[in-house]
Amino acid sequence: MLAALTVFCVINLPTTSEWLSESERRNMKKILMGTAAIVAGGVLLSGCSMNGKMVKPETVSQKTWVLTSMNGMPVTESGRVTLNMKPLSTYEGSIAGQGPCNRYFGKYRVENDELLFTSMGSTMMACSIAAMQQEKTFISGLKKTNHMVMKDGVLVLKNREGSVSYGFSRESARITGRIESSSGGFPAGSKISVLIQEAKTKNPRAAIGDETIVLKDAVLGSIPFTVNYAPELVKKDRTYNVNVSVMNKGKLIYTGKMNNVVNVNHPINLKASEVKS
Repeated sequence: MLAALTVFCVINLPTTSEWLSESERRNMKKILMGTAAIVAGGVLLSGCSMNGKMVKPETVSQKTWVLTSMNGMPVTESGRVTLNMKPLSTYEGSIAGQGPCNRYFGKYRVENDELLFTSMGSTMMACSIAAMQQEKTFISGLKKTNHMVMKDGVLVLKNREGSVSYGFSRESARITGRIESSSGGFPAGSKISVLIQEAKTKNPRAAIGDETIVLKDAVLGSIPFTVNYAPELVKKDRTYNVNVSVMNKGKLIYTGKMNNVVNVNHPINLKASEVKS
């Protein structure tokens, strides 16, 4: 006996009369009743997909997912766009992440085998015209998605019509090490930013990984760091640096970088030199 499941998987069925007649569609619907539902546009919601594992929000929560494709096209210069889901129950929860410019947030709920996003909002920081347009496109597309599947390790959010499809990958790689300042320590209240960026990028926000460390107390000696990133964002023909900057009381006090660090499988030591005022 087949049991009914509440899942987020899709199977693409033929949509032309040459493949399935109307009567054949009605018969198929009766056979699959109780475990699936045929919806407009020839998309079938089912407990298991031909293209990926079934996904529920709680199975992908407590992880950072990074946007790697939009509508089948690789993400290029939009920076690190992230997705985090936090379930409050089986049927609802919150969503948040970093857009091309601002941080966004909202709620989701599971209803009639669909994943619906509501109460979406964002911070109001101004960025370049290109980044603002990318963010508008990303948020408006995210609101239209209502299905979630896993395909070849990629979390895919899409709508049933197939006009919107976002691919997200896990930050499964990392760079670790320690940061040492030229003065031998860091003052209380320092905000330390560590970014993995393309060596030749002209976009300061185009980082494939970042970590922020805020020091409540002064630290004598070096500070450990870990920056996670998605290997899918690494382009084979590019080189990447780890850049560190330290702010204190609104002023930049230390900077440093290390070149060609992606795929380094051992801890690195970053030297942060004092910025002369």
